[in-house]
Amino acid sequence: MSLILIILCFACNINEVKTPKNILDETSMINVLVDIHIADGMAINSKISNAKLLNQVKKLYLESSLEKNNITLEQFEESLTFYETNPELLFQIYEKVMIEISTLEAEVNGTKEEK
Repeated sequence: MSLILIILCFACNINEVKTPKNILDETSMINVLVDIHIADGMAINSKISNAKLLNQVKKLYLESSLEKNNITLEQFEESLTFYETNPELLFQIYEKVMIEISTLEAEVNGTKEEK
């Protein structure tokens, strides 16, 4: 019985976390993380063997992802730090990021299969 109360209290605390004004909201954070992870995957799959060049490509992809979402690097880093200090929120965000990436992957695979 006490375990159920602890779990309920923990679940309620997730909703009580207030996101400061300077922090990206959940939707913006999901969008930029999806773009960043896709860009990172593109860089890794580019078969660039030179580590320094690969890091430069990853940096360019990161900058492009942030620009696409009208977010500065500082906003992103500050938001990521906030969500890292609130792991329950970060977990919820990453669940949605993974769903979105899976959906995009299914769309791409579906398109390839139709041809």
